[in-house]
Amino acid sequence: MQEGTKMEEKTDNKMSPVMILVIIVVVALIGFLAMRVLTPSQQPEMTQTAPTQAMTTEVSPTAGEAMTENAVTFDVEGGSFYYKPNELKVKKGQKVTINFKAVDLMHDFVVDELNVKSDTIKGGESTTFEFTPDKAGTFEFYCSVGQHRANGMVGTLIVEE
Repeated sequence: MQEGTKMEEKTDNKMSPVMILVIIVVVALIGFLAMRVLTPSQQPEMTQTAPTQAMTTEVSPTAGEAMTENAVTFDVEGGSFYYKPNELKVKKGQKVTINFKAVDLMHDFVVDELNVKSDTIKGGESTTFEFTPDKAGTFEFYCSVGQHRANGMVGTLIVEE
């Protein structure tokens, strides 16, 4: 009987390290996945055109964007849950080009009052779209994916006369 007990102990001891190893691998995998989701800054970064700390920076053509009398181009970054820059100023009738980059998740760029809606793109992807505002005013742009707008992924487009 003692011999049978010793066999059971040896079997239990052999399974215990295997179970510990499985648990360690599962915890490491969960940690790795959580870090990829929670820290998009560790993903490859493309050219940055706005200050990283100033989320309310107003961007005008003097901040590195191209501008002619009738056209302006902005580089806009979308992430969880922000736009950078989150304020853009243009003139009524001026052709606006947005180079939009999603740094994480899926995002888009929408201005309801001006019938503007970009393609929805995945993290790491970019899209370029154009529009010409036909009325002056202050308009909200936002991400229409899921609850992104409710989570604060909004900005302001100012169209001057």
